[in-house]
Order: sequence, then structure tokens, then C-alpha cells
Amino acid sequence: MTSQIPDVFVFEDQQWTIQGVEHPPLLPEDLIRDLKTYGCSAWTRGYLATFGLQGDRLIFDGLEADLFSMDQILLGHLPKPSRQPHLIHHIYDNLAYPLPYSGGLLICQDSMAGLTVNSGFQRPWKFRKVLELRFASGILTGSRNVSEEMEVIRNEYAAGGNPTGKYVSGLEISAWVEAMRSLEYDPVTLSNKSKWP
Repeated sequence: MTSQIPDVFVFEDQQWTIQGVEHPPLLPEDLIRDLKTYGCSAWTRGYLATFGLQGDRLIFDGLEADLFSMDQILLGHLPKPSRQPHLIHHIYDNLAYPLPYSGGLLICQDSMAGLTVNSGFQRPWKFRKVLELRFASGILTGSRNVSEEMEVIRNEYAAGGNPTGKYVSGLEISAWVEAMRSLEYDPVTLSNKSKWP
């Protein structure tokens, strides 16, 4: 499975990638169930979403997808041609749709060279800057910098001789691939709930 392009979170006027969702999915599937999309191996879900804040309220603000037709309406919006048609063809923007999500999100910047594994979503500990945002019924209740905690996890993997967190035996490939497709994390350990954090 190819590395997956992550969703975007705009926080304090900066773009971050979402690499952890405590209670997935962040985007309710019923909002996009009727969209007919096709994609490539780098976005197997068929879309890339953009989230952010409107005041302290969590919003779903945009979606990029390769659509079968331009007449598909999402939350009252018709798609526009993408500004990057060589990557993805259609975009819905300025949706400002409030989400009732409760739980944490890990948003990341500054991916570390040499730690990327060409499969699934990358783990938060593979980034230099990581914030945890906490929400209750769609309202931001707190944020904290967890970059140092991610460094501890990264160092534990390096000390164990597995610096990228890749599977270590052929028997574990299926379970590892499944784990890499999940963004779910434990808010206590800040790690994925599988044995491959």
C-alpha cells in the first residue's frame, strides 16, 4: 500500500497535516457517501479533506477529489476545477461546515527525512513539530505541544533497532499494513493503538 496523503488542518494561519485522530473518522462518512470519486493509490479514500477552526469551532472547510462528474453537490456547493490539476482535479472550498467531533487530533509539521515508510499514513513521531488539539462537541478545549513526547517515542524505536517503525517479520505484514491505514491513537501514550505506534 502506498503512502497516503494526509488531510490538512489549518491552525493559527499555518497548514498542518492530520496524523492522529483519537476517535476516527473525523469526517462523518454520511457527508460524503454520495460523492462518486476515483483516485489513486496515494488517496485510497477517494478524497483529501481540509479542516480548521472558525473561532473555537471545528469546521470541515474543503474537499479535493477526482469526481466522475462536475454536477455533484456537497453541502450546497458545486465543485470547482482544482488549482493543481496535475495532482487532483476538483475542489470544494469555503464549506465552513461545523463538526460535532469530541476527542483529540494530532497535527504535524516538518516530516523527518529517512523515517518515511512508503505505506499508509505516517506516524506523528516522524515529525519535528506535533500539537495535540482537544475538542468537546466540536469546540476546541485545549492545545498542547507534544513534540518532546514524540521525540521520546522516536528514540525508543531507534534504540530498539527499528528506527522507522516498520514491520519486522513476514508474518506480521498484514497486521502492520492494517495498522498503517489507521489514524487512531491513544491520548495517554500518544501512540497508535497497534504495536506499531
